[in-house]
Amino acid sequence: MNKLFKISLLLLLITLFGCQKYQTALPENQTSNRPVEIQTSETYLHPESTFRLPATVESFQRVSLTRFDKQGLNVGAGYKLQNDPCNLTVTIYLYPTPRMQLIGADQDVINSIEASWLEQEYSTVKKQILYGYSGAQVITEQPTVDNGHTGHQGIFQFQNKKSVLKLYVVDHRWFVKHRYTYPSNCANKAEVALQTLENNIPPRS
Repeated sequence: MNKLFKISLLLLLITLFGCQKYQTALPENQTSNRPVEIQTSETYLHPESTFRLPATVESFQRVSLTRFDKQGLNVGAGYKLQNDPCNLTVTIYLYPTPRMQLIGADQDVINSIEASWLEQEYSTVKKQILYGYSGAQVITEQPTVDNGHTGHQGIFQFQNKKSVLKLYVVDHRWFVKHRYTYPSNCANKAEVALQTLENNIPPRS
């Protein structure tokens, strides 16, 4: 009986530790089960990059800071304009691009790969907007540049509101996504305020 018990125990240990050997690591950008609020009132330094999300930018106040993955690489920050009758809503998202070894690759190849990432991600976010809001439609789409980084910009309209999407690939490794939403009749004021904000947030480090 004692010998049989030892054999059974040995088989159990082999099974347990053998299975662990073949477990794969979680992808870097795998989302967690639920978003988690990051508790800080200071400027937030995004891990593994130089991006900073200030607590205040001129008249903008950061009102939320959330991580969407277990490693804290996929984060979003919400900003509100103080004393704003237009209810301008701003959210900045930072999250990883697909991970690839680009060291030594031809620059034209790198540019082509990043352009493909940008096109696919923009298409995904665009669909989320069009299907997520009743009556949403595209007003304009065009390339955009910020701090030397080329991206895609789309302006959408739904429920008497305008929503601006700006998406960039930065340093080969990160998507930077801006979402601005405001009433259509406040467009001029919103655009002036947003220019100040954009001068102090990613893709500027």
